Amino acid sequence: MISRLNQALAGQKLQRPLARPPRPTGGRRPDPPAARPEPVALAARPSAITEALPAGTARLTVTRDRSGDTEVFGLTGACCCGIELPYTAPRTQARPPRLSLGSLITPETGGESPAETWKRLRSWSVHLNERLHGWLAAIRRAHGADLRLIILDLTDYDLPWELLWLDEPPESGWMGALVTVTRSTTAVERRRLAEPPPATCKGDVAAYINKEMRADRVLLDHLSAQIWDDSLDGLFLHLDQPGDPVALVYIACHGEYPSAEPSGAKIKLRDGPAAWDVVSVRDIDARTFRRISSSRSVVFLNACHSGRQAFDPELDDATLRGFAEVFLRSGASGFIGTLGAVGMRAGHEAGRDLVAHVMRNGNAPLATALRDYRRRIADAAPEPSRGTDTEAARLLFPLFYAFMYVYYGYPDTVLELRSRKAGEP
Repeated sequence: MISRLNQALAGQKLQRPLARPPRPTGGRRPDPPAARPEPVALAARPSAITEALPAGTARLTVTRDRSGDTEVFGLTGACCCGIELPYTAPRTQARPPRLSLGSLITPETGGESPAETWKRLRSWSVHLNERLHGWLAAIRRAHGADLRLIILDLTDYDLPWELLWLDEPPESGWMGALVTVTRSTTAVERRRLAEPPPATCKGDVAAYINKEMRADRVLLDHLSAQIWDDSLDGLFLHLDQPGDPVALVYIACHGEYPSAEPSGAKIKLRDGPAAWDVVSVRDIDARTFRRISSSRSVVFLNACHSGRQAFDPELDDATLRGFAEVFLRSGASGFIGTLGAVGMRAGHEAGRDLVAHVMRNGNAPLATALRDYRRRIADAAPEPSRGTDTEAARLLFPLFYAFMYVYYGYPDTVLELRSRKAGEP
């Protein structure tokens, strides 16, 4: 679908098609595609893919594949300036079983030491495809700090792309702190071509704030906001109805990702203490959220695991499901969620920083604001030492919490929130 839309937009035949995820057949993964020639060098050349990208924008597409008996992920890269990463899927890009931040980093006991996770991610980055690193270095040199990288990851591997360590000039560091990274979904790709979003989302705030997270109410004190705290149902009913524009949907509550549930059903929000006080992706998958569609709102789901995506083995339809996909399919311009469990204090600080940013004059796009937020935290984080220095390892938690926040949607989206008028409740 993505290839056909890009092809129609450019009005010419693609020189190289975008890779698409293989469709499962009868519970068995498909055979590997025909052998592809290994590229000898990165090349700058025009194509329908690059012509469809806005200035300063690159796209990295990640798909499932096989190399012999090894399950791997394939990469294809394109940049507006014509620098391409031809399809590559070597065995070194095997599916990594231990890279999901949602299982490695937990506020309570059970996760590994943050120092070990830091070392694990650095080692993964060093040995990842050299051609990918070369392509990223080339597009960074071409566009500098203005580069916007869209990542369309069609796998369920939970790859923490924002925590890919870049060691090439012009600057080394975690990618999510150096580059404006935007994650995409197939819903975004379809709508981007058919109906581009407004440059600025203007309007009020509609929010649900769990009673255990009262501190988050302070974030909205000076804004025109309508807040629910009894259940998410009230907010969702409001979003289903037409009415005044909503620029920001802000949800602060608990999130769950129980391993025993089917993948597509286990990403959940909790809005009460009872066992049935949960909202799963399935529960809202068919809702339209008409107010989001008409406003092209930004959704900030400040809850654990809210930004994860997963396949549903009970449906076996090769479709990634998650809250990001639901809201973006409903017409949202952007979605911010987390890749794992985040401490309540860290969640409040992330929300505070984002809202403070958008209230400043001349604010930057949300994806850029999130990049700058990560960079500030990364610059203050120590490098772990050898041994079992528990306190030093603990100091790395803020780093991982900051990088758990990811942005899906359109890279240029800017928020303009309305201030509360005098006497307004």
